[in-house]
Amino acid sequence: MPDGVLLTKSRDQVIESDLGERIQQLDGQPPSHIVFPAIHKTRQDVARVFARTVGTDPENDGPHFLTEVMRNNARPRFLAADAGMTGGNFAVAETGTFMVCTNEGNADIGASVPPLHIASIGIEKLVPRVEDLGVFLRLLSRSAEGTPLTQYSSHFTGPRKGGELHIVLVDNGRSRRLGMPDFWHSLKCIRCGACMNTCPVYRRSGGLAYGAIYSGPIGRHP
Repeated sequence: MPDGVLLTKSRDQVIESDLGERIQQLDGQPPSHIVFPAIHKTRQDVARVFARTVGTDPENDGPHFLTEVMRNNARPRFLAADAGMTGGNFAVAETGTFMVCTNEGNADIGASVPPLHIASIGIEKLVPRVEDLGVFLRLLSRSAEGTPLTQYSSHFTGPRKGGELHIVLVDNGRSRRLGMPDFWHSLKCIRCGACMNTCPVYRRSGGLAYGAIYSGPIGRHP
């Protein structure tokens, strides 16, 4: 179960910082794509979601307006947050560095504004050395978006001055799966979404039909 869902079931107030994730959160839906969470929605759909949950004009579906609505609604909450939580696209065993790749810079808000930064990283994201990162960064961005690099690639090696950093390395069955001859290769997944973009079932049914944490072929992997 995603961290945000678990935290929402507690008494903590959880606000997604990614625009697509926030749209889905406000609409009470899980992400439909691993990289583009609200890709199935039109801008008219988003305008209706914001009108119902934030109180904006449902007829104003301009992209700049909708983005500004999200910024004005979420930013005060980010500034008042007690903690920010990120994942990590890759982590380096040699230095303890981990990286977060985004196109909105939203991870930097969670890492730099609240006094506490919590990073939850699967153990399969570890690479041996810093020099190994270049291959994976290019592979991730080109497979996910067809671009050389993501807009933001943020490196974290320790807490900022006056701040606190907790790194949670998540196993959750990954070590056991590594010993399974038929399934260990699923740990090679870098969450790029390329399998969804080429899957005929996903393209016909969409991501919400899967009922798994991740949609698409990797989400249905046993």
